[in-house]
Amino acid sequence: MKHCLLYLPYELPEHGLGPIHIRPKKMVKAFQELGYDVLLISGSCSERKRMIQDVKQRIASGLRYEFLYTESSIKPTLLAEEKHLFPTHPLMDFHFFRYIKRHGVKIGIFYRDIVWKFDYFWADYPWWRKQLFLACYRYDIRQYEKLIDHFYLPSLKMADMIGSRKLKKLSSLLIPGAENLPVQPKDCIHRDFAQKPLHIFYAGSIHQHYCLTELLKAVTRTEHCVMTLCCREGSWLEEKAKLEPYMDDSIRVIHKHNDELEPYYQEADIGALLYENNDCMRFAMPFKSFEYLAHELPAIATEHTAIGDFIQANGNGWVIPYSAEAACELLREIIRRPELLNEMRQRCVQVKREHLWSCRAKMIEQDLSQGTDAKSG
Repeated sequence: MKHCLLYLPYELPEHGLGPIHIRPKKMVKAFQELGYDVLLISGSCSERKRMIQDVKQRIASGLRYEFLYTESSIKPTLLAEEKHLFPTHPLMDFHFFRYIKRHGVKIGIFYRDIVWKFDYFWADYPWWRKQLFLACYRYDIRQYEKLIDHFYLPSLKMADMIGSRKLKKLSSLLIPGAENLPVQPKDCIHRDFAQKPLHIFYAGSIHQHYCLTELLKAVTRTEHCVMTLCCREGSWLEEKAKLEPYMDDSIRVIHKHNDELEPYYQEADIGALLYENNDCMRFAMPFKSFEYLAHELPAIATEHTAIGDFIQANGNGWVIPYSAEAACELLREIIRRPELLNEMRQRCVQVKREHLWSCRAKMIEQDLSQGTDAKSG
């Protein structure tokens, strides 16, 4: 059996709901499907320290690891420990990477986010904490330059923002994957939208840069169209006053997650990714967009965003300007011509096959396996 390491410089709760928790679990499963025995190293600093010692003993006993795949925290590596304001084990993570590299094991990292480059991220930070975090983020980059063989990003546009020539040469796109779910085909050719309205589904954040107001306006202005908006209850209570003026009875709000969402995916026709275009959306690849794809839902996305570029390139949805007028025009056209839904669903089936989690794992294996050379892109 082949062996690999998956390293996380943070704790991975069993029932974590965010992409930072879901994505590593998907990758573990995908590597296992490729025939790997995956050793997951995560947890608090003390827990990781214990697991690192165990790995070193295994290597000393002759066990061969094909590669180490790691994902960054949202926080800098040195400050990822929960409930600690300052580094508790500042040398541990990168010393382990250096040890692994000395033993001929290639390392690839998925670098999650670049929000620390934008001023809005620091709005609630005192000046001293901002400077500490910035220093630690920059320290991460310097260490990656020394230790990483492959630098994975959710958008290649991030490489220029990071500002490292070396890491840019090592960069590849690594977007989320889709589950290979069985999906019951839907035939919309003879659909009577007066009896069964066109159903838009949105699941995800409604905070800050995930602005949906133009889509909400469009749904309320379009006859025979309804929408389900799924978000966390706490987020809804915070944003309710901003969003309700754009809503009516055609839009329902739910607070569900994981398997609870399946009935809503089944009744939906289109997944919503129509966000206001901003700095964040130029780089962000919303995790839910690939859950839409797993359920073979075509999506509506905003032009000139990262997810809009993906959909434009793959043809699994519609890409339009972020405006209620553009959205209304599209929704009414779909209602007039229901065959458009059938065509897009068939395209989603094809695109899904090319973007499964197993495809992501195979790419990483090809990049990092000891039998191949690391690629650069």
